[in-house]
Amino acid sequence: MKRTLLILVCLTVAMGLLSGCGMKFTWGEKYRCMFHHEELVNADKDLADAKARGADKDCPDLYQAVAREIDNAYAVYYSCRTQEAIKMALAASEKAKALCPVVPKPVEVIPPKVEAPKVIDKIILMLNFDSDKAIIKDKDVPQLSKAIEFIKKHPGAKVKVEGHTDSTASLNYNQMLSEKRAAAVVEYFIEKGAVNKADISSAGYGKTKPIASNETAEGKAKNRRVEVLILSK
Repeated sequence: MKRTLLILVCLTVAMGLLSGCGMKFTWGEKYRCMFHHEELVNADKDLADAKARGADKDCPDLYQAVAREIDNAYAVYYSCRTQEAIKMALAASEKAKALCPVVPKPVEVIPPKVEAPKVIDKIILMLNFDSDKAIIKDKDVPQLSKAIEFIKKHPGAKVKVEGHTDSTASLNYNQMLSEKRAAAVVEYFIEKGAVNKADISSAGYGKTKPIASNETAEGKAKNRRVEVLILSK
């Protein structure tokens, strides 16, 4: 009984001394000793952590290469080349930690939905531009004056001027002409003090948004128009 107790005490003291010297307890078929330097044991742990995060499946070749390096470190350790084995184990640990790192999934950032301004009021102008021209004529001043009064009924509102044409000529030509005519009306409104430059914009739609048939002269005349839109804030 005393002998058994003495053996237990000796083992406890020995374990304490080994732990204090940087040794760690090990158990299993792989190990020839019950205690190994912690660098080797840590290398095993780091490889196990890599396996837990799927490195043995995601990058099997690299995983097996690190496993062999750790086994080689133990082989050197058992040949009594302790310091050389420790260096090998430290290097293998770093490689095990770097195996197939977990890449966080990108966080999808959904931009806030911005609603387009709504048209809260509008007026249609049938201006008499000369063919291929975007110059405002004197006989259109009465219409434009009504448009100015219309705009001033909405102080501080955003204003958009849209130009439209009939189906005569090509798509590109009509697009360009409608943009020029809308811009000319915008400049007129600004010059007359109807609206601040920062609060008004223009756009051309050519022949893409007819409001009447382009098969008749009357329909074409209706399509050659300028719309002044009051937009919601």
